[in-house]
Amino acid sequence: MDRSDVGYVRLDDRSRGTLVRGGFHPRYLAPDTLLFVRGGALMSVGFDPETLQISGTPVQRVSSVLTNINSQVAFYETSSGPDLVYVQGTYEQPD
Repeated sequence: MDRSDVGYVRLDDRSRGTLVRGGFHPRYLAPDTLLFVRGGALMSVGFDPETLQISGTPVQRVSSVLTNINSQVAFYETSSGPDLVYVQGTYEQPD
């Protein structure tokens, strides 16, 4: 599993928290989905942006997204509609 977590910071009171353990490169997909990468797979999970609460269990959407674990970058992007583009590739965890 990835050694990083997806978290948040509230700008008004500077409180912090963790949304997902073992993931990186998050993207909010309105109205109620959080995307992130775990082990080279694109995952989605229910998300309420008002309460900052995750609902349900993460589901794998794409199995082989090109990632650079050292820089915490995954090569995918979403649109304002239902479309998603990604670069297919392999995930390598450094020693």
